[in-house]
Amino acid sequence: MKPKFCRSGRWSSGCNKGFTLIELLVVIAIIGLLAGVITLRAANARSKSRDAKRKADINQLRKSLDLYFDDFSTYPVPTSGVDTEVELIDSLIVSSMTPYMAQLPRDPSCPGSGVCTGTPQDYKYIVSTDQQNYAVFVPFGNDENLTTCKVMSSGGDPAWFGGASTCDF
Repeated sequence: MKPKFCRSGRWSSGCNKGFTLIELLVVIAIIGLLAGVITLRAANARSKSRDAKRKADINQLRKSLDLYFDDFSTYPVPTSGVDTEVELIDSLIVSSMTPYMAQLPRDPSCPGSGVCTGTPQDYKYIVSTDQQNYAVFVPFGNDENLTTCKVMSSGGDPAWFGGASTCDF
């Protein structure tokens, strides 16, 4: 039998076949590093996806509120009345908006039914005393760092209801 050069640096007739501990550790470290990078990118993509869904939902809500205004010359009033911030799932708003929008938007980061009562993910709605202006407050960003912005009625005064910057979409 002809001698072969083995990994150990010796010539031998029978080499041990397999990987050294160092080689295995290097491969495991590389796989772990790649998995970490992929996980971070996936989380960022999910956050951007939720924000895109929020924008689409709010634009649809904005159109529906404008259709309601065209029919009634006012915006819908929640159960608690004007100048009161309520959750968008208020029963009177839901019943008023049903002909214009099959289902009012719910935050995509909320589990199950999408109702996040009492959490920063709530969509909030308020209508002015004269019922000619509204604002919807929408959370944006990742779940650990939500920022709320407001969507106003066309021609609404941004100073009318403070507390959040105006959304830029």
